[in-house]
Amino acid sequence: MAGLRAGQVYVERGCGLAFEINQGDMLPGQAITSPMVTYRLSVEDEFHDYFVELIADGKVIGRHPLKAHCDGVTELNIDMTEHAWLRLDIRRAGRQQNEREFIGLINPVFNPAFPQFSKPTLATWGELVDTLST
Repeated sequence: MAGLRAGQVYVERGCGLAFEINQGDMLPGQAITSPMVTYRLSVEDEFHDYFVELIADGKVIGRHPLKAHCDGVTELNIDMTEHAWLRLDIRRAGRQQNEREFIGLINPVFNPAFPQFSKPTLATWGELVDTLST
């Protein structure tokens, strides 16, 4: 439960996702310790095409094919200097060019140099919700 509370979570459905962050030195939900973050990912399912979307600060900053275990790994190196947080979404490609079925996600890693993490102004979810209604 402590890992879940700390945000050290990933969710996937049916693709057999395997990944590591910074050679296993980091977990989802943790603060980065250097500006460069390296993800190594692959999926077990070799019968469908998958890709990974990099979501930084709420915007898609990259989209890359995801290799099946039998084909090796997909390695992504991301410079977090300009980003407060980074999440990875896993999607399965559909028959149509723009079809992208959501399959899973890896919770964000955070850049503690950004003020929202080094000096947070909100303490609870309720405080955040209140800011949205005003």
